[in-house]
Amino acid sequence: MHRREALAALLACPAVVWSARAENLLRGLLEGAGPAARRVLANRRGFQPQLLLTRCVRAGAGWQAVQTHRFGLQPRRWFAAASWVKLPLAALLVEELERRSLDWIDGGLRLDVDRDRACAPLPPPEPGGWRIDALLQAMLVVSDNLAYNALYELLGSDAIHARLHALGFPLVRMATRLGCPQPRSPGKLGVRLRDRTGAVAWESPAQSTEHFQRFPFGAARAGRAWAENGVVSAGAHDFSDSNFIPLTDVHRLVLELGGSIGPRFALSPRARRWFARTLSLLPRQAVLLGTDQRALPDDYAKWLLPVAAMSGLRVASKNAQSYGWIGDAAFVVDEARNLAFALTVVLNVDRDGVLNDGVYAYAEIGRPFLRELGTALLADPHA
Repeated sequence: MHRREALAALLACPAVVWSARAENLLRGLLEGAGPAARRVLANRRGFQPQLLLTRCVRAGAGWQAVQTHRFGLQPRRWFAAASWVKLPLAALLVEELERRSLDWIDGGLRLDVDRDRACAPLPPPEPGGWRIDALLQAMLVVSDNLAYNALYELLGSDAIHARLHALGFPLVRMATRLGCPQPRSPGKLGVRLRDRTGAVAWESPAQSTEHFQRFPFGAARAGRAWAENGVVSAGAHDFSDSNFIPLTDVHRLVLELGGSIGPRFALSPRARRWFARTLSLLPRQAVLLGTDQRALPDDYAKWLLPVAAMSGLRVASKNAQSYGWIGDAAFVVDEARNLAFALTVVLNVDRDGVLNDGVYAYAEIGRPFLRELGTALLADPHA
């Protein structure tokens, strides 16, 4: 069953190219991208780069995927999903809000969570609860973990995984709240969504237990040692209880939410426009963020292209970074040149094998690699 599910997930990307020519095409792009890209290529086993590239053509007022290339794809290898779990959560939440005829955009909905049993940190309390539109914007634009934890409790793990399976994402695992010190949550928290009058518009009751979710391909072990509280323990760390999204599913999510291509979620055209716009915002453009978050640099969550090169482009993206894995997934549109493509990349830049020590080559290798690749692709969009 696992093998069939993995194959189905891979084939779900439009027109995936499996030939050696396709991999050589992306290899050639990497070889000419820059020094960081060549360094990663020279040690593929260590850096574990995985790439998916989809070229798109104009189709009416939108875009249509015509061909997807892959490089280094290893669908059964665990990597840290990190903030990529925020994409499916946002899509599932907006889908459910629309099903309930609740308008999440106008600022009238506020979220109230029972905090007493929370295993993960939540945003600071606000009178009347948190604005749900502000939480969604913070989660998607600046990858706010506290916003993710609060929004997660509206649905809870059981509902999330049941709906993902029904939508054709059977391998996604996202049961772990971000920052929860225990591998299994104590259950779903009780949540209320209130309208402008304070009336409960959606009550999501607490659950004492949730079904356990594990990595779908057995044990997920990584690293040669684990650091915690100043103590380093030898041996690979077991991430079998951790969140996981196959790279093909991340790619499908950015195609759908960033480019409205390959729709699976039951989202209205208005919701799809909202996702494309929100995922394209820079922190200073996100008016619902707090002052400190709006002051973050333009490239805080966009790593595939230099900000200067983004002028005149729409880059709807979501990045990810955790335990030495770093990645970005973007749908890029250049209206002036009438071209669009989706690029999803992840690699590992932990150089000593000691995980959770905070010593990773994100700035030295990871982000330069992503920047070189995105810039090279934009300069040669027909690669």
